[in-house]
Amino acid sequence: MSDDGRRLIVSLSDEESRPTGLCVYLIEDNSATIEWVWRPVPESHQVSQVQSAFWLKNDRVAVLDEKRFAVWMPETKSQHAIITANSKTPIEFSPASEMAAFFVFGHITIYKTDGIRVLANTEPLRSSVKKVSFAPSGTKLLVSGAGSPTIVSMNNGKPRTLEAEGLSDSIVEWIDDRYALVDGASIFDSKSNRIVWKFNLTSYRQSVGSVSTLAGKLLIHNERDSKILVRDLFDVVSPDQLEPPAPKVTSVRPGAKVAIRVFGSMAEQYRQPIRTQLEAMARKNGWIVDQDGPFVLRADVNQVTESVSFETSNIIGFGKKNETIPVTYGTYRVAMYAGDDALMIRGFNSLVTTMGVIPRSKTLQQWVNDRSEFDIAKIKTVTFPETIEPKPEKETIGSTDLWEIP
Repeated sequence: MSDDGRRLIVSLSDEESRPTGLCVYLIEDNSATIEWVWRPVPESHQVSQVQSAFWLKNDRVAVLDEKRFAVWMPETKSQHAIITANSKTPIEFSPASEMAAFFVFGHITIYKTDGIRVLANTEPLRSSVKKVSFAPSGTKLLVSGAGSPTIVSMNNGKPRTLEAEGLSDSIVEWIDDRYALVDGASIFDSKSNRIVWKFNLTSYRQSVGSVSTLAGKLLIHNERDSKILVRDLFDVVSPDQLEPPAPKVTSVRPGAKVAIRVFGSMAEQYRQPIRTQLEAMARKNGWIVDQDGPFVLRADVNQVTESVSFETSNIIGFGKKNETIPVTYGTYRVAMYAGDDALMIRGFNSLVTTMGVIPRSKTLQQWVNDRSEFDIAKIKTVTFPETIEPKPEKETIGSTDLWEIP
């Protein structure tokens, strides 16, 4: 469903329930009419399956299948399809920048969906391109498999070849905007232009699996286990040996709900001091504390991060008009809710991810600026009383031994 609720994407399937296309419905006056139907072109009598579909700005729809990339533009009732000339190199699409990239005729060609025009062509590459990978921000592209990997900037289209040892003819894909996974076996730092971590693998060319990021750490997953790798330090440690970050303060308007998440074994020690602190601040600012209201609404335990989260729902009253109270939390992130919408904040004042529905016509920062619940400028560092301040000794579990979560 689109943000304004006027359009709906419905997938189409064959007799064996394989995705074979999609259609876009326009919903008006309690009725629905088909605006657009996308049917991939079969090759060699085989069904070409839809890989993914994305909502773009202005209710546009981007579709990827095994051979093509297409964009439906409702404002002109037209579509544009791009057919890749090299089926061995799949088309990549970045929802963040609304750009598509694919390998054709010795070039990596970049298309942007607002008008479908070529933004940049890389220098000619050999036909052995194996992987095209967008950074999560959509600001750069990583092309690998043709000799040394190449980073292409989306700002100016200029390529930069990575000449680091061990990268030649490797398949490289972004983990985040700085680190990349090389052949599923090592981590490359594009800032320092070197491999900073190699995994102990039991067999040659065995892949470590997938790598994702969370709270400043890299999470490594494969079929057998999951591991946590601390970025920058590149030591694998147990969560209960990590000292929680310094508590922060933000401002929350009366009536808002604050989800406080505490990581590691110190969660229970933080829970009661946070509750006491919140209630004291509420009373001081003229808020009403509902003693009968449940303090703990949610306790989600994540086996990878050992996190415990809970919401403060018992502070419900009203102080002065538009008055805010500071909320102290000792955690990697805080989620502030307004109805079903939520914004997640991590670190000092870094907006890193979102929950809920944000109109695609606005940037994340515009959405935040329009909502008085979030006063980013007032975030500052505070400390908990020494009685609950954790002081664990940092330990490294070997430079190469990976800590395994049971």
